[in-house]
Amino acid sequence: MSHSPGQVLDVIGEIVGHFEYNGTVDVARAKIFATAEEHDDAWRKDQPPPCVCHGVVVTLVSEGFTWDGLACLEHGFIVHGASPIYGREDDDLWSMFQKRSNL
Repeated sequence: MSHSPGQVLDVIGEIVGHFEYNGTVDVARAKIFATAEEHDDAWRKDQPPPCVCHGVVVTLVSEGFTWDGLACLEHGFIVHGASPIYGREDDDLWSMFQKRSNL
């Protein structure tokens, strides 16, 4: 597998950002770009370190996968749930947001 584009969707399903998905290791790269053009310009380049904000619940879509994560839309980073294949059942931070958001 290789890298592919991904979209960040808000709770009503609107695209609020774009990210790069690394299909080799099944992980979304943390940086969220406001436009597809910004995403394309930064394709496979180094990214700044992610912020440490808690974020809001978003849906991440890429490579035919759709999964929930947390994103800081203010600073433009996926802060939790970068991988669609790892469970979150034992994750205290994720549990807190599930309860708060009624997921």
